[in-house]
Amino acid sequence: MITSIEIENLRGIGAGHLDGLAPLTVLTGPNACGKSTVLDALLIAASPDPADAVGRAVRRHPAVSGGARWLFHHDEARARIAVATGSERRWERRLEWLGHCDDEMQEELIRRRSPPPYSEIQVQENETASAGVSARTAFGGDNQYVTSLSDGPSLSAVPFVRLVDPGIPIPLHRTFTEVTRAGRRDEVHALLANLIPGFERLEIVALTESDFGLAVTWNGRSVPLGLSGDGIQAFAQLALEIGVAPKGLVLVEEPEVYQHPKAIRQSARVLLANVRRGVQTVLTTHSLELIDALLSEAGDDLSGLALFNLTLADGVLRSGRRSGGEMAFARETLETDLR
Repeated sequence: MITSIEIENLRGIGAGHLDGLAPLTVLTGPNACGKSTVLDALLIAASPDPADAVGRAVRRHPAVSGGARWLFHHDEARARIAVATGSERRWERRLEWLGHCDDEMQEELIRRRSPPPYSEIQVQENETASAGVSARTAFGGDNQYVTSLSDGPSLSAVPFVRLVDPGIPIPLHRTFTEVTRAGRRDEVHALLANLIPGFERLEIVALTESDFGLAVTWNGRSVPLGLSGDGIQAFAQLALEIGVAPKGLVLVEEPEVYQHPKAIRQSARVLLANVRRGVQTVLTTHSLELIDALLSEAGDDLSGLALFNLTLADGVLRSGRRSGGEMAFARETLETDLR
């Protein structure tokens, strides 16, 4: 389990660190305080494939295009992320932005009709290439990306990392297939049955002659998931993407998005069930209702919860930490922080 992270020159964070990450860690704070950047940093630092993780971190911010230069703090061209586990194992990843792009990767981006400008980020594990992975990610102007083959084995102690953002819908039929293979389809169906009156099942359907998608069947009729309502789609995405995680780390961006109170309580059950399966979970939220639901569903066992209230000023990340028991005790203070 990752217990600490140190960040330099990534997005809005010039410098900062968090110590005492728990099996379930909740990140709160005002907008633009660094919550999403911490998730991006954990994704890049912990992933067994850091080049692909860099690409995913960029692609999940579709409002920012033009390649990946913005991933670095202000005018910096280098960033560093270091993480440690409870066993005192520590590793770091260094990112460098390059204004040019490898010819072969640029040709692949052109083949995919990705427009210029083309640029590249190099990821190096530790300070030298003698140990750890070294890889590259090339970007087009629309944030499409291609990666090079990694040189050397990754030092990451995390076998699986997934970032879930219910605010950005994605095609879920492949994830549903993975959940089915993992033997957890019935768990997802039970969660949705508690949320949707008359729910029967999820199923893969042909949307066109060449395109497939996921549909919700209830009361005898089948509706593509994308047309079933934002709340249902967001909850199904959360349940499926978390359900596919075997072990490792899951990062969740605002799981309460589009959700009414009953769905928020169900989301809390999903998140805690994931932690009880041994998957470390780090989430961001602005929702007092979600925190209340997590505390309620956790019951008397609050030892695995921690909450960080983040602030960011002049690029310096600061935080206050509360353990699970302190979260319950400081309920009125939390309400002030979040309201």
